[in-house]
Amino acid sequence: MTVLLEALNPTETPRYLLHGTDAVLEMIERVGRPNVAFQLDVYHLAMAGEDPIESIRRAGPHIGNVQLADVPGRHEPGTGSLPFGAILDALDEAGYTGAIGLEFNPLDPATPDFACVAQLGGELSPRG
Repeated sequence: MTVLLEALNPTETPRYLLHGTDAVLEMIERVGRPNVAFQLDVYHLAMAGEDPIESIRRAGPHIGNVQLADVPGRHEPGTGSLPFGAILDALDEAGYTGAIGLEFNPLDPATPDFACVAQLGGELSPRG
């Protein structure tokens, strides 16, 4: 079993324990167990003012899961300002081969659309 620690942004969760990459990496180091990893949510990192690509580079081997949503609005990738091609490239460069989840609020809740997967050239398909 792996325990995942996620950094949530202080704008939406001001009383949460872990705000930002540094806080998660420090906690992982303090716990000192090989089964504790970083659940890297690019939306929360960007909302906290962090560069998700730099966070990926720093967190590298400690990343245990990745979640994608765009900023602003936590909508589908490609609807906001985050560079998802560069984010996926950074994950590859960091050696990340685990799961990538989509955790977004659809722009149109009545008809959720996963066209963002195709728009990213299939980069969100399972890795192996």
